[in-house]
Amino acid sequence: MRTTEPGARRAPHLTPLSMASFLTALLASATACAEEPAALDAIVVTGRRTAARLEDTPQRVEDIERTPTRELADLLKKNASVDVIQYPGNLSGVGIRGVRLEFSGINKRWLPLIDGRPAMSTNPSLVNLDQIERIEVLKGPASALYGAQAMGGVVNLITRESHGGVAGTGQISLGEFDLKELRGRIGGSLSDALDFDYAGSWFDRGDFSAGQGVERPNTAYRQQNHALRLGLAPALDWRLRAKTDLYRGRDIATPGDIAYGLNPAHARSLS
Repeated sequence: MRTTEPGARRAPHLTPLSMASFLTALLASATACAEEPAALDAIVVTGRRTAARLEDTPQRVEDIERTPTRELADLLKKNASVDVIQYPGNLSGVGIRGVRLEFSGINKRWLPLIDGRPAMSTNPSLVNLDQIERIEVLKGPASALYGAQAMGGVVNLITRESHGGVAGTGQISLGEFDLKELRGRIGGSLSDALDFDYAGSWFDRGDFSAGQGVERPNTAYRQQNHALRLGLAPALDWRLRAKTDLYRGRDIATPGDIAYGLNPAHARSLS
């Protein structure tokens, strides 16, 4: 016969049911901890010209996600705090860290890259933004890695590389001054070894209105932009990539300074 001394504390009695509930709760807690997602480090390619974590890059690099914007100049102006100039006629320029803004000439002070390679033009308005996934902006001198043109900084455009099922988006726009625009993109995997991305746009706009039925001449223009990427993986450790871009502008002109009035004689054709 079991006796209990006065003042002694009785040991807890565990039944099989309570023991099973305890083990179930412990297993659920361990599973939840194991399934908690881990944060991934941001990767950049412009800082050292190779992939590196953002915190390990000595220069100031901003990583900009692609947002709905028609021109690269607008995207940089809103998100990267760089100096931008824009003119009618699809013309713009960029200045970084106090370096003079430029859009023409052979001695630039900022370097635009597409996937780490020099872009075809330093005019941001010519870039097809539908092919861009994100943008890296390196602020400050980078001439030791990229040459004299990178004195002010580097803007690296990272293009899309779609995998999985084929998917896409499309957009139709109508606006003032007889504006019409079509743009879209599509991409994905056609097989286990072949994938692609295509982005295209067509834009047409009439002359600006100066009020009272008067139009500012030489402000209308047309353009189309196309970009195609093909990726092929013939073997496990091999991957081939081909990419092409096409830009075509028509009836592009500069209207001249508004101080001269609306006289077409002061306009200059760029086409």
